[in-house]
Amino acid sequence: MLGWSSTLALSRRACDAVPDCADAADERSCSHCSSAGPGSLRCALQPRCLPQHLRCDGTPDCADGSDETGCLWVTRSLSSWRRETRETTLGAVRHRAGYAVWSGRGRVGKICAEPYEHDRKALMNVATSLCTALTFKSAVSAEAVPDAEEGSDEINENRQMKSQKNEPEYVEIVDPAAAEISFVKSDCPQRKVIKIICDQLECGIPSARGAGATLGVQHLPRSARPGDWPWHAALLRTHVHACDALLVHAAWLVTTASCFQGQPKAEWIARLGTVRIQSTSPWQQERRIVGMVKSPVEGSMLAMVRLEEPVEITDFVRPACLPVDGFKTSEHSVCNTLGWTRNRDQLQRVHVVPTTMNTCENVSIATGNGICAEPLYDQDDCDEEEYAGSAMMCFDEKSKHWSVIGVSSWRIACSKIGLGRPRIYDAVTSHIDWIRRTIANSQDDFHIRV
Repeated sequence: MLGWSSTLALSRRACDAVPDCADAADERSCSHCSSAGPGSLRCALQPRCLPQHLRCDGTPDCADGSDETGCLWVTRSLSSWRRETRETTLGAVRHRAGYAVWSGRGRVGKICAEPYEHDRKALMNVATSLCTALTFKSAVSAEAVPDAEEGSDEINENRQMKSQKNEPEYVEIVDPAAAEISFVKSDCPQRKVIKIICDQLECGIPSARGAGATLGVQHLPRSARPGDWPWHAALLRTHVHACDALLVHAAWLVTTASCFQGQPKAEWIARLGTVRIQSTSPWQQERRIVGMVKSPVEGSMLAMVRLEEPVEITDFVRPACLPVDGFKTSEHSVCNTLGWTRNRDQLQRVHVVPTTMNTCENVSIATGNGICAEPLYDQDDCDEEEYAGSAMMCFDEKSKHWSVIGVSSWRIACSKIGLGRPRIYDAVTSHIDWIRRTIANSQDDFHIRV
């Protein structure tokens, strides 16, 4: 826990379905978990725990159905996937390349390539279905390979776990051309399994919301829940929350250069995967910032910051989209920004409405590269601060994705006096080519994992 004692966190926020400790101990000591017994599976976003055998049994037991998601996955190793999914229904890393694995009724294993190990079309059908289900746009390849984990240290551990259930767990595909792929248990005598490479992770999808991921703000509460805004990042200067940013790539954030003015030697950390700045969630990731590139557009404060190591893509940390060509906002657009409550350090969404630049001329310095927007609050409902670097995000009804439209250059506190005060955001549309070029050029420096 950063800045809090675990006792304080547990006493104030225990059993509210939002983990405030890295091991989620504040949610496991609750009555809804004790009845499920030791080794139970925690519903990621609801106050409920389940026996492991209810995962992927065909019947949703978590209110959001998350215990029936991730039943097929792509992972670099089965043992790492076991660790990622051992305690909660969401949170496994979305690797673009790895073994195809399955889960059912608490049992896990790999997908045997037999009897289709020489049928490339059949294997690609499986890869396409699996990659699409994991929100990648396409499958690059699928092949039958020996189970290379056999004999490794990780698999020795895995075998010890499996030995309690006799043989290693494998299944084989019944019909790879079927619309819905099904499996049967297999001995997989040759130990050849399917290895897949996916490509182009879909951006702007809050996948933790499950079926609600494509509904925009419908049923989305004002107080952010884990996974509602997986691209949001808090920037900490020498361990103090100073600015915000937005993830557009596994190794790059978009923010504002004003955050770094007068701070040439400060140490900056980006924190993602959390909705409470003074808590530590099981899905939280932190990366050191190692570089900042300011926009070449005159009058713009937009900046990109580079992470020392790429983040791991999960349901709780994944990128937003850049706006597509022709995407325009209007007073009817569904747009939001994010702020932090002053009393609880809780991430909050604020409905903002794009308006004419004339509206902003009396409160801010109008620029040709700016977007003027007005926040909408309920009466007397205003207690958060919008940090510099916070993003204005709009939902594209056509693509069903969230895109970053603008970035705030200054910190704005909400008060009753300035309840509806408009604010200006640096427009992202004029920076798209520069953003993409900056990311592409960085590929030569180090390998970006997706």
